[in-house]
Amino acid sequence: LDFSGDIANLNAAYLITTGDGTYVTKTEITGTIPANTGILLKGEGEVTIPVAASSSTDVSSNKLIGVTTATTLDLDDNDDGTADTQIYVLLNETTGEKRGIGFYLTETSVTSFSLGANTAYLPSNFAGGVLARGFFSLADDETTGINMVHGEGFKVNGAVYNLNGQRIDKPIKGLYISGGKKFIVK
Repeated sequence: LDFSGDIANLNAAYLITTGDGTYVTKTEITGTIPANTGILLKGEGEVTIPVAASSSTDVSSNKLIGVTTATTLDLDDNDDGTADTQIYVLLNETTGEKRGIGFYLTETSVTSFSLGANTAYLPSNFAGGVLARGFFSLADDETTGINMVHGEGFKVNGAVYNLNGQRIDKPIKGLYISGGKKFIVK
């Protein structure tokens, strides 16, 4: 993908490059990136990103793991019915102490998680092998702290759209947009 020019409705694109168990850092993308790279996009409305013929940009420090097809991750590989692996997924939390769009850590009772095509997630140990806990906000362009999540879900107010911009009456599992905010239905 080519982020070197102005792209309508796109404010910025980021890689998640570092973390220490307490903070993560977003690095803005200003050139091209290789195919199948997990990225964060910040903007409103429909965005069309030009495709680059190739890219030599090194994205090996990126911690986001992209999936190109609908994927179910097995978070329970110990066969005792409890998850031993967690991931951070993008949600719009509207209840509880921490609210807003951010990556939220899956519950320890979740033994598998379905991701929609062309989405990304963060492994829970992305921060240098330290198990990061809770949530980090995407509210600004600065380094972002990780906090504990309190809350049991989120609500959607207003019209809901899929990533193709089509209005959806009843969202099922996948990534959606409502009020200019992205959310995931598990």
